[in-house]
Amino acid sequence: MIRAATHHDIQQLAELGEAFVREGHYASHMPINREALRAYMTNAVVMEQTAILIDATDDTIAGMIGLQVINHPMSGERVAGELFWYVRPEHRTGIGRELMKAAEAWARERGAIKLQMTAPDDRVAAVYARRGFRRIETTYQKELA
Repeated sequence: MIRAATHHDIQQLAELGEAFVREGHYASHMPINREALRAYMTNAVVMEQTAILIDATDDTIAGMIGLQVINHPMSGERVAGELFWYVRPEHRTGIGRELMKAAEAWARERGAIKLQMTAPDDRVAAVYARRGFRRIETTYQKELA
């Protein structure tokens, strides 16, 4: 069942956030800061412009997608953006697709006319392309310290 996360879910959200970084593409690009992660998850469940949608059954969260909605600084258009999207490996049987549909509905309900998603690799980019997304830009990162 997909629903918005609540304060009751913070601990599992933080654990999933750690798994998202540890198991994926981002592990070699960012450290895990548990305090920052927990603080972000806590804020995201209460702020009006953000949401974490989860697939949860029997108090176990199988997957999550974090979103925010803003008025784009260049166009003024209402735009939603994905902040993270993660499904536990043992639950990757369509839950990601359902979370994506719920994210699109959440964005529309908040007046967004566009949804932006991040693709850490070509496999994810292909998923987006099949759902009608177009590539707009590529992100680069450089260590400054």
